[in-house]
Amino acid sequence: MRLLDPIRNVFRRQKIRRLYNAGKMTESRKKAMEELSQDTPNKSMAQDIVIRSFYNQGKWGKLLTFVELNPGSDQGNY
Repeated sequence: MRLLDPIRNVFRRQKIRRLYNAGKMTESRKKAMEELSQDTPNKSMAQDIVIRSFYNQGKWGKLLTFVELNPGSDQGNY
């Protein structure tokens, strides 16, 4: 593990959260999906952002497909 990886993870997580909190669901979901393709400790947060953005946009089919493809990501809090 490189020395700066934890710092990079924090900055990536903050960027995704900032986009989501600004209401930019598509952009935040895109960044979260990029995070999911990497092996980082941000995976749980990224899965949550993807689920929330699909839910907030009413994209039920995509939400269900994502949850089926990523078991364990659905906390059932919505």
